[in-house]
Amino acid sequence: MTTTNVGAEVSAELLALRADGQALVTTLSEAVEQVRGHDHPQHGGDLYCLNLTSFMGDRMPSVLRMLAAERAEVDRLAQEANRVRREAAAMASAWRLRAINLRRTLESRTLDPEHAQSLEDEAALWERAAADLVEQAGIELPK
Repeated sequence: MTTTNVGAEVSAELLALRADGQALVTTLSEAVEQVRGHDHPQHGGDLYCLNLTSFMGDRMPSVLRMLAAERAEVDRLAQEANRVRREAAAMASAWRLRAINLRRTLESRTLDPEHAQSLEDEAALWERAAADLVEQAGIELPK
């Protein structure tokens, strides 16, 4: 299905981005430790620190872009999850309503036992499907 392929592509891209980003963040954290871990001269001419700080500053735009891209992807996925939950709730409500209408048909008409059992089985099927969807989607429907 297209959604699964898109999800797999996005997952692969995020994993690659995270791997690259993790290496960069590790390098930056090591540089910070190096800056913090050595003695600084009193007169302020610490070329070692200036060099490492410059190194970190040169790489920071990549880190910020990576973080912004991941944040945007998280927001997009949250919106998609909310959309799917809304659709699941609408579908489960429709299925529950179908079961209710079938049971009303059973109550309002005199049907032969075989037909009545068939309608009852169908109503039970719709109710089970709605309950399963509600459980899988992690949603709640009004009673």
